[in-house]
Amino acid sequence: MCCAILAFSQVQNSGFEDYSALPASTGQWQLADGWSNAGSMTASPDYYHSNGTLAGDLPETPLALVDPFEGSAIMGFVATGVKGTNYREYLSNPLLTALESGKKYQVTFYITNGLVTEMSPAGLGTSHLGVRFSINPLAQSGNAPLGITPQFERQNVLFDRDWIEFSFSFVADDNFNHFTLGVFGNDDEKHIEVNDGN
Repeated sequence: MCCAILAFSQVQNSGFEDYSALPASTGQWQLADGWSNAGSMTASPDYYHSNGTLAGDLPETPLALVDPFEGSAIMGFVATGVKGTNYREYLSNPLLTALESGKKYQVTFYITNGLVTEMSPAGLGTSHLGVRFSINPLAQSGNAPLGITPQFERQNVLFDRDWIEFSFSFVADDNFNHFTLGVFGNDDEKHIEVNDGN
């Protein structure tokens, strides 16, 4: 899946436009300022930029054809592996300012699977994509699922070549200062489907 997070004012570098260097390969999430992979030693989300080179450019990535939603950059991540593997990647960000407990917030982000090609290993649709706000950074072990409940979760399967908007509101029940995007919990109750992109 590829992500563009544009409409939540507390997110650092919400459009992935600020970087320390342009990507030249997959797995270079650390080049996008402010973003992390939830502390995993092995998970490797992908930073893509229109001015990147080799496997780090847009629109033709190694996984799919993807135009940026807006601007020049996106972040890609493997939300789940095939059913039964419990494979996960997450995107995480320390907020610019902590949320205020008791205050209502609106969060909007955009997701696409891109146009999967015949040469692409991509093509999984998954349910239960969610967002978790936390006081401290979440710590993923390897590529194992984070076993916590998100504040927002989409129940139906997501697979779309176009950018899809997700928007939700919630009342913060603590002074959260981090957020993490991905699929939480193991595969047991998740719907994970192989899709050929048609």
